[in-house]
This record gives sequence, structure tokens and C-alpha cells, in this order.
Amino acid sequence: AAPDEIRASAVALPVEPGTKVRGLFEGLEMAFDEQARVTRVYRGAYRIETDPEGWDPLTATWPPWHQARPEIRARVIDKDGTEHWLDPTTIGEYSSEDGDDLVYGDNRMLRAPLPTLGPGAVVEYAITTRDTEPFFPAGQVLSFRIDRAVPNLRTRVFVDAPESLALRAVLVGLTGIEPTVQLTSGRRRTTFDIDRMIKSEEFESGRPPDA
Repeated sequence: AAPDEIRASAVALPVEPGTKVRGLFEGLEMAFDEQARVTRVYRGAYRIETDPEGWDPLTATWPPWHQARPEIRARVIDKDGTEHWLDPTTIGEYSSEDGDDLVYGDNRMLRAPLPTLGPGAVVEYAITTRDTEPFFPAGQVLSFRIDRAVPNLRTRVFVDAPESLALRAVLVGLTGIEPTVQLTSGRRRTTFDIDRMIKSEEFESGRPPDA
């Protein structure tokens, strides 16, 4: 949308007391091909209420052995409506450390610094990753967390795949939300729409996985 439209919509929303950042939208689009290769597009929008700490830069990681380098697009709309796009030349590429000094891998990470963040600014972004080879041709389990550390107005997840692909999409941890399913030209699209997600619970570290 045009910057003025985004700014007007954001200004109309009340400020969440005690919240540094307010989530406006988060979405994931997953499209599978006949070989089970996946193209993922992560989309998000949020408003800086008081402090952007912890929300800059954007990051994306990928394993080069079966994925192409991610594409990152982002813009920041100041509270006065001025639009600032992410400069692709400022995106840095680094080795992605996994925290184990005895394990070495080839995973890579992109870090994209967002321009001119400040109170009242709205950030929009899209991160696209594409499989060049299927992770495991016989099948795999993919998960995506839709809760955030801040309240979020709208969340949408949709999965698009050939009907011939034995794929199942499941929402875990939320009840009363039924997906919509569309069948078009031999493809099945499953969509989950969720309004007004509360912020995620702060979990005690070190708990067992089943807790």
C-alpha cells in the first residue's frame, strides 16, 4: 500500500501500554512443487511504540546445499509518512554459528540493517527462501511458530501444494480455528487466518521438550 495509507492505518491504532513494539501482521506462504521443493515467503509488519531494540536487523539463515540465497525486502515508514527502503548493498553475509564449538556446518546468515527506526515508525518486510533440492525426498516435517514476543493483530499461514503430494497442514496449540481449503488446477491451498494473537508466554529455560 502507499505510505500514507500505511501511516493512517497505524496512527488509528491505540498504543499498547508497556509495549515497545506492536505486531500488525505476520504471515508465511509455503509453496511446494512436484519434487517437494519449497518456496517460503515470510511477511511481517510492526509498529515501533517506544524502542526498536531487538527488532533490528532482519536476519535470514539458509543451508546452501539445498537452498538458494534468501531475498530480503523491507521498508520503514516514518511517523510523518516518509518511506525508506532497505538498501540491498547494506545486507551482510556471515557464517551461521550453531553454538557448538565441536560442530562445523556450511549454514549461512544474512543480516539486513533497517533504516531510520524510531517511535511511530512502521516496518514491513518479506523474506523469500527457495529450495534448489528437496531437503529429504521421502518426506519431512516443517514447523513454523506463529506466536511472537508482542501482541499481533493478524496472522496468516497458507500452504500451496500439488494435490498429488501427500501433505498435511496442522495448527497446534490453538483451538476453534478451521482452515479454508481451495482446490484449483490440481493444487490444494490450505489457509489459516488468526486474529489478535496475544504475546507468547515466557518459558522457563531448561524445561523438557514435552513441557
